[in-house]
Amino acid sequence: MFELTLLEVIRNPPTTARLLEINLAATHELARLKLERKDLDAAEDYCRQALKDRRQARSIGNKHPDYYKSLKLLVDVLSARKDFAAALHYADLLPPELKGDLERRLAILQVMENSHQYVAAASASVDTAAYAAQTPAV
Repeated sequence: MFELTLLEVIRNPPTTARLLEINLAATHELARLKLERKDLDAAEDYCRQALKDRRQARSIGNKHPDYYKSLKLLVDVLSARKDFAAALHYADLLPPELKGDLERRLAILQVMENSHQYVAAASASVDTAAYAAQTPAV
């Protein structure tokens, strides 16, 4: 029900500055809701739309705290997608008070993911070699 309400809000073009703020907040909340539901494609789309619209809105701009909230949400979405390089890029754009140790944690996750991929590839290579050694030649 909440999602339907948010969708209805963003479907109606804002006619006042207050309605524009509500529209921008609804787009951000849709991105957050989609992230919670693990619909990462939709979450990223809504998040990027919120960032674009907030950047273009003269009343918001790209230095406004709400802009940075959407940017932080994009970092969270990209992290959930395991796109740590992109997440690190956007985390670098956040102000220090929103970063905390986020960049360090993302870098660690990226190293862990790369190590996991390396181990999986090496394991697959060993499994293939073992299978080939056990299979009689035809």
